Amino acid sequence: MAVHYAKVFNDMFIFPATKDAGAPIGVAAWVYEDVLGSRIRMQRLKTVFLGSEYGDGEVKKVVGEGLECEVYRR
Repeated sequence: MAVHYAKVFNDMFIFPATKDAGAPIGVAAWVYEDVLGSRIRMQRLKTVFLGSEYGDGEVKKVVGEGLECEVYRR
């Protein structure tokens, strides 16, 4: 928060998946730009959730096959 309140930058973005959790996103960005030669469009994230959304039934079907699992609600 100190960087935010220092008003050093006009616009700042800190990726929500820091440490090891952000490594796959970084690798994907590197491959997209450096290997495939494309450019990432700079825009604000509307959500931090990337990828497809799956319902309880789909998750239970995949995870529950031969495994003991429980559904947790927030």
